Amino acid sequence: MNDSNRVNHWVDLHTHTDRSDGTFSPQELVTLAEKKGILTISITDHDTVAGVEAAKSHIEDRHLKVRMIKGVELSAKSTKGVLHILGYNIDIHHQPLLDSLEKVRKIRARRNNDIVSKLATLGISISEGDLEGVSIDNESPGRPHIARVLVDKHIVDSIDQAFDEYLGKNKKAYVPKKLYTAEEAISLIHDAGGVAIVAHPASLDREGDEFEDYLQSLVGYGLNGIEVYAPLHNQVQIDTYLSLAKKYNLMISAGSDFHGTNKPSIDLGICTNGEKIASSKVSSSLTSDIHCDNHIAFR
Repeated sequence: MNDSNRVNHWVDLHTHTDRSDGTFSPQELVTLAEKKGILTISITDHDTVAGVEAAKSHIEDRHLKVRMIKGVELSAKSTKGVLHILGYNIDIHHQPLLDSLEKVRKIRARRNNDIVSKLATLGISISEGDLEGVSIDNESPGRPHIARVLVDKHIVDSIDQAFDEYLGKNKKAYVPKKLYTAEEAISLIHDAGGVAIVAHPASLDREGDEFEDYLQSLVGYGLNGIEVYAPLHNQVQIDTYLSLAKKYNLMISAGSDFHGTNKPSIDLGICTNGEKIASSKVSSSLTSDIHCDNHIAFR
């Protein structure tokens, strides 16, 4: 690796583009990352890797000094809270992975149709064209795009209100999503050559012994790491996750979960307590083996 890339710098290993439910294109995202001095980044779109190649090409064409880790985010079943698994350093051309993601996107499309039907019974009409208009170039449109249509039609004032009144769990137009099991999600990532990291673990709504017991079950399935630094986490949680990462020999990661204007309170690179995270605080095994060439990296 080029010595200049060993220097401590800012990282953000959890971001989304407009290929899933973000609002920035892959090109815009990596350009913004360099502008903010975030020199190691991962695009972790939901159920698609379509944004990764676009970002790679832009980094190379513009000679950006951004090092990028290929990623994806998978939703998995949990009896409590929300379980998301991040896959890093995956082979984005691994056909079983691509086939599985395509299947998930088809399930998501059917779910979108069911949500639109529920909204229609409430007197809210959303056409196929409405949804396409807010999800151009998107391989995995979902509830955030329906929320955007509701805002555009002045049904609600914000995306948060759309979820609070219509799209959130057990709300008026909610439709459950079919998910991977945790074991399936982790295995899919491993089979594609990647490592599996539990995202924003505070979203699991488990604390103390309950959280540790659940984490142990994930480790049993092959979990490799934990996203210690995330905007959801307070200092007590961060300290807990750091301790458990050491206890179970887990990688430490950091990410903002940036979605652009779909999550306006989250800024790129701000991974904890309103601050950026230095590369020295995440596990070097996540980033040290990225191929570097003229300050450009892609693995």
